[in-house]
Amino acid sequence: MGLGPVVIELLQTLQSHGELPAERSIVEIGAQQIARSFLEAREEATRLAASLGINTLWPLPEAGSPGKIVHGSLEHLSENAPPARLFWEWLGYRYASIDIDGSPGSIPADLNCDTVPLEHRKRYAIVTNFGTTEHLANQENAFRVIHDLTMVNGLMIHQVPAQGFLNHGLVNYNLKFFWLLARSNGYSWLDFDFQADPTPYGLSENIVAFASNYGRDARARLADFQVRDSCLTLVLRKVFDIEYVPPLDVPTGTETDNEQLARRYWTVFTPNAFARLGRTQRPLLRGTLRRLRRRILSDSQSIVVSVALRRILRRLRRPLLVAKRRPLDTGSGFAGTRANDSRGRSGDAFVTPIQKETANVVGELPICVPGSKTPPLAKLRCEPEPNPSPNGIDADFRRTLDETLDGLRSKHLAVSWGDRLLTIDKTQGFKHDPAFASAFEAIQGSIQYDEYNGPDGIAWRLNTLCWAAKCALRVGGDFVECGVHKGDMAWVVLNTVGPERIPRFFLFDSFEGFSEKYSSPQDFPLNPGFLEFANKEYQEDGLHERVRDRFAGYANVRVIKGFLPEVLDIECPDRIGFLHVDLNSPRTEFAVLERLFDRVVPGGVIVFDDYGWKLFEKQKVAEDELLAGRGYEVLELPTGQGLVVKR
Repeated sequence: MGLGPVVIELLQTLQSHGELPAERSIVEIGAQQIARSFLEAREEATRLAASLGINTLWPLPEAGSPGKIVHGSLEHLSENAPPARLFWEWLGYRYASIDIDGSPGSIPADLNCDTVPLEHRKRYAIVTNFGTTEHLANQENAFRVIHDLTMVNGLMIHQVPAQGFLNHGLVNYNLKFFWLLARSNGYSWLDFDFQADPTPYGLSENIVAFASNYGRDARARLADFQVRDSCLTLVLRKVFDIEYVPPLDVPTGTETDNEQLARRYWTVFTPNAFARLGRTQRPLLRGTLRRLRRRILSDSQSIVVSVALRRILRRLRRPLLVAKRRPLDTGSGFAGTRANDSRGRSGDAFVTPIQKETANVVGELPICVPGSKTPPLAKLRCEPEPNPSPNGIDADFRRTLDETLDGLRSKHLAVSWGDRLLTIDKTQGFKHDPAFASAFEAIQGSIQYDEYNGPDGIAWRLNTLCWAAKCALRVGGDFVECGVHKGDMAWVVLNTVGPERIPRFFLFDSFEGFSEKYSSPQDFPLNPGFLEFANKEYQEDGLHERVRDRFAGYANVRVIKGFLPEVLDIECPDRIGFLHVDLNSPRTEFAVLERLFDRVVPGGVIVFDDYGWKLFEKQKVAEDELLAGRGYEVLELPTGQGLVVKR
């Protein structure tokens, strides 16, 4: 659709009300060209530039002769129309675009399928979508890309077709789509307009001819039908740093028993999902102000500079607040109007019908319920955790932890938190493997591994197992897991590596808890109650049958019930390429390792799940002793696992 004069008007409005980010960086979704009507608005563009402190000459050519009218008053852009990057760079913006055509300064990407490269995530203060996403089949990915490109407090500007444009793109948009998009991701609304072309026109011949192929007197019936091209123009602010959540057309707080859906759409299924973050960031910012004052101000300066810092604080807080306003009128009086100054501005946003449904009123202001980092638990069962906390986490500690994580996410390229493991600025490339991502998604909600329930769960542990399994494929031998529980880890390995590539996969477990012969409370001196606690989970009724049924569709997977190590006397492979030991019992793991170590082929990989966990230190001591006698040393991993590669 290109850049028209409405863009200049919109930017001027945002600038005059202090809503344009100070950071001047922009990425276009699709490299745009400039329309002739835009070039005719040179005077307005020059005023905009002056308000931004730009005094250089207008870099664009004079408007040429009118072009071909496509329909209504929509003018076809000439192939020689100047690129929009000239305009943005004139205004002092660092420019990029997402495009597959190799335009200068573009990031080559297929918006239907590709993700945002790491170096471009959360790097742009403005992301524009001026008539690109309607040409894409995969709307979910397109709006995920826009979300991922935008920095926190950055703006997303959309100008998209709403009606008409019948031969233009693949889709037209309803305002409801953007209401729900904003609800899912906690965006605040800064501007909206519905623009209707005053010139109606009839249906194009190709549509009439196609309808006529199927009779029903289509040509005569549609002869007088008229449409008008109309667009939605809107500005959203990205308030919080959360992963993208697609819009979902259900009321907020709808209940679901599907735990996978509950996690995927956690902001929709959880009433007031964003209230916690909206409330905790305000004291966090006040604390930042106090620390700044203590560090950089002398007593004589504090009063003067404190005022300036408080102004900064108010500006930072602004996205958290939503002014109390009426819902948008969606009646006939709505089209083709701009409310501008009548709306009132100061960084406030609309309360849309969707937001009104979920707002929390605090005094005179509703908090714009955007963003918790931690999805709801949604009926999770809790696996025995390494060193469980009997009292859980108190509210103050949880709040401090959440504030710390939110602060880290705002300052770093990537933060991963789960399974009591925090990583910062690590690539986490395994998450982008479609097979791993799908398998990991499938086990979400199955087990809560610790009281923190971090959003990334045991992803790093699973990555270790998948790496070991892929190594094992190169050396041959069967796969063996000792200690299966619900089968989640084996499931991820199987479906990430590919079941057809694994010769045989043996899953051994008693499915009745610990063996009294090999385990006792004394095995866990740091938490003697662990054995009783864990047995309640491992002795769950029907556990064996559910695991057996889970893998019933895989002919090469054997689910074998019996206490270890004795069950190995009944059935055990001769050559093992992958061995995963997760028994939470030092004597049992020692006995299993004695029986299986010599069966592991050269180059085969052994992973001990509990090796580095403090609670299971006795296992580490036993395994170190056995393997040292064979000339091996276990690599202790930050995940709590231990790793050995057989020579």
